[in-house]
Amino acid sequence: MQTSDVRSDARAHLVREGRRVARAVATRLLGASESADPIGEVLLFVQLYRVTGEAEWLERADAQLRRMRFLFEGARWGMYGGVVGLLFAATIASQDGTVYGAFRASLAEHVVGSIEPPLPGTSPVRADEFDLVSGWAGIALGLGALDADLAARPDVAVLRARAHDYLQSLIDRPAEARWTALSRFGEHELLAMNLGVAHGVCGIVSALCDGQPDRRRRQAVVDAADWLLRTARSRSTARGLRWPAALRERDEIPCREGWCYGTPGAALALLNAGRYAGEERFVLAARDALLGLRESGKAQLGLDDHALCHGTAGLALIADEVAEASGSESLAEFAMELSAEIIDAFDERTTFGYRAALPEGATDHPGFLEGASGIGLALLALDRSIPAPWKRALAFAPQ
Repeated sequence: MQTSDVRSDARAHLVREGRRVARAVATRLLGASESADPIGEVLLFVQLYRVTGEAEWLERADAQLRRMRFLFEGARWGMYGGVVGLLFAATIASQDGTVYGAFRASLAEHVVGSIEPPLPGTSPVRADEFDLVSGWAGIALGLGALDADLAARPDVAVLRARAHDYLQSLIDRPAEARWTALSRFGEHELLAMNLGVAHGVCGIVSALCDGQPDRRRRQAVVDAADWLLRTARSRSTARGLRWPAALRERDEIPCREGWCYGTPGAALALLNAGRYAGEERFVLAARDALLGLRESGKAQLGLDDHALCHGTAGLALIADEVAEASGSESLAEFAMELSAEIIDAFDERTTFGYRAALPEGATDHPGFLEGASGIGLALLALDRSIPAPWKRALAFAPQ
């Protein structure tokens, strides 16, 4: 049997096992009395419907959305745990805009009528003014994911354009940027530059890459990606570049290698920049950085759970995306190795199948970014033949 056939068979096996485990996770989520992150569950149930064609999963997503309908009054605004996140979940569940029309319209009106981005050039003083989790990078992604019926509304288009103008102003001269946003790594410490996808420049770059190419924005993205390459730290023991969580005036802050911070997050920003700007060199830099992580060994990654945000699932998803874009079989193998590790780690003794490594300790967590619903979605994404529009919430280009 040829090597390519062996890889294809291995992938097919992982797809089957991933579906089995994702179904087991979803079944456990159904049995929970309440959810700390219902949006993650909606996304997982909808994706299971896409994968299996079983209408019961769509019905479960609908039931969860109905429970969430009256929660947005007074809620925060962002992609995670906010009004835009609820709108994003309803959009993903809307079957191409055919259902939830009134609900989605009321959410959109609530958003465009109640918030506006800071003026371009305004320096943020809090991460939630600009970041992907709670701020304008995530809001811009959510608005970009709207179905055609809402995306065509002038007020929505204007708000998204203003969000892009504000975000672009933050990266127009990245080497000069001195944001005063509080560090995620020390309560009173101010950072020169946070490199995270979740709370920093990599998330802003990725949010700007979501949409139709624009000449001025393209140049800003290219400049920021070039700057990102210059901020990397080379490693003599492995190929590729590495990135810390953040840069201070005289040193850097190390971190685990995840979607949220570190080399995988930087690789995702470079992948998005390469796709958006048509610059293959950024995609190849992302490839080499991730292959360097593989060569350095799993013990050096610092991962202690399997979550999307800071665990194995986020790294696996990024590696698989970059492997697809770059045609790297070695990187595809790395992604499959990580996915197999996640599948093997499913624990029947836990509430949801996986425990999250959080500051308070190992915790049974159903959530999208830090818990079981996100892990289930990552395993379903092994089947690349089925669209996974939920990945837009992680700042991946739309499928």
